[in-house]
Amino acid sequence: MDQGGQCAHPRRNWPRQRPSECYQRHRQPEARRGRTARERDPSQIAHRRYRQGDVGGGRRWPRRGGQLPVDAEYRLRSKDGDYRWMNVRAVPLRDDNGHIVKWLGINIDIDERKRLEEAHRCSERRTRALMDGIPQLLWRADRTTEWAWASPQWTAFTGQSAEESRDMGWLTVTHPDDRDAALAAWAVADIEDGFEVESRLRCHDGTYRWFVTRAVPVRDESGEVVEWLGTANDIDALRQAQTRQTIMVAELQHRTRNLIAVVRALAEKTLDHSASLQDFEDRFSDRLAALGRVQGLLSHATAGRKVTLDELLHAELDALGASGGNEQDER
Repeated sequence: MDQGGQCAHPRRNWPRQRPSECYQRHRQPEARRGRTARERDPSQIAHRRYRQGDVGGGRRWPRRGGQLPVDAEYRLRSKDGDYRWMNVRAVPLRDDNGHIVKWLGINIDIDERKRLEEAHRCSERRTRALMDGIPQLLWRADRTTEWAWASPQWTAFTGQSAEESRDMGWLTVTHPDDRDAALAAWAVADIEDGFEVESRLRCHDGTYRWFVTRAVPVRDESGEVVEWLGTANDIDALRQAQTRQTIMVAELQHRTRNLIAVVRALAEKTLDHSASLQDFEDRFSDRLAALGRVQGLLSHATAGRKVTLDELLHAELDALGASGGNEQDER
């Protein structure tokens, strides 16, 4: 390049040496027809071959005054019309008086690196969108299990900032009765290759909700834990349902025991007043049927409807065929 930063000519020895792969890829049709860079208009090279938006970085060289080496990145059009990223590096060559007489530069193909960088940025954006969109409370801990980061969901629920949750700060929003269980789970997390505990977390309004907190280790190539990635899932509705189920099962067991006691008492009394086995069978069957009718009516009372003594009597009389037929006849 000349002292103004314009491309005067590529390597003088190109005609005598095998052109590089990069040069073969990017040379223009005119060059393939025998025209050299010197025969073309140097001022148009950048406009024809640099992608719009990248040219400014490459054409600012004269403004630098040659004070520093040039290190810029831009896209250069190849012979097939595609653009590839290049890293151009150039240094000024000066005469004895310190004046720039020419520039010595090199173009390095960095297209693959730029593509990988863009793919990495896209992956980060997708990960961020996923992390911001899911309802779980996310967090990250270092290899010593001390928290290093908490998601916005954590802050929104607990009211605790990410900074406040760092180290062991997260323990302050854990229910006091559940803290020992959480610490015990962390104590064996490395051995069990995971962390899991159910505990109550304090909401920003002061109430507590049940969460199941899980974490998995991230290991390096040697298998050593470098960090932990964790989530906290709200299971409060599930815990409430489990509590109701426990109460219902206990109530069912209580009623079953009572019913068995009643049946046993009926059997004993029936046996005491039965003349024969057939007599016992008839009497006991009638009494079991009566007990079933009473239980059926009482189930309505459990559902919230009152059951009167008259209803019980009518049910028994109807079963025995002694109710008088219908309500009009009873009157």
